[in-house]
Formats: sequence, structure tokens, C-alpha cells
Amino acid sequence: MEPRAVRLMSRRYNLTATGFKFLEIGINVGPPSYVKIALGDHRGQELILSLETWKGLHEQQRNIYKLLRNNYKDNFINVGPLTVRVCMMNNVTLVRLESSNVRIMMIESTYATPYV
Repeated sequence: MEPRAVRLMSRRYNLTATGFKFLEIGINVGPPSYVKIALGDHRGQELILSLETWKGLHEQQRNIYKLLRNNYKDNFINVGPLTVRVCMMNNVTLVRLESSNVRIMMIESTYATPYV
């Protein structure tokens, strides 16, 4: 069993007024040290993003907003190992971020918060 990396200087930013969704950025120390970026929710789900994936999300931001404005939903964009889907549920447009084992959904305004 590998020892768990120690996280230093971690900071959590609420993406919603209630804190149900958050962005956490920290430094994991251990061979090797790296920046940890996680999108999470109050149910304990965490979508861990590499720095490259985070940069890719930022670079694809304009294309993701085009998907949000498109009348035909259920479109997607792949950003590294992450799939970004735009879908409708109960007449609300949602952004769904999926990895191989975690899925986090949020409304457009919550998705836009880290980029403001």
C-alpha cells in the first residue's frame, strides 16, 4: 500500500452560495510533488484534475459556452481524460463533468464561477 501524499497550502473556494459545489487547489507533497485541483460537492464526490486538464478546460471554455447556447443538447467535448457534456434536466441546462469514475453536474452559473 502506497503512503498517502500530504497536502499543503490547500484552499477551498465555494462555487455556490451554499457551498454545495467547490473548487479546491492545493499542493501534494511526496515523490513527486504536484498541484492538486479538485471540483467537489457536499456529497463527498471529488473530480481530481491534473494541471494539464485544468488548462485544457480553460482553453475550451469558449467552445463549452457555444455548446451551452446550442439548442441541441447532449453534446460533449473531451478535454484529456475528462468529458464535458451539456444536457437538459427538468428544463435546466446542466454542465456535466465526467471522468472514468466520477461525475459532477452543475448549472451554467456554477460552472462559470471559477473563470470569473
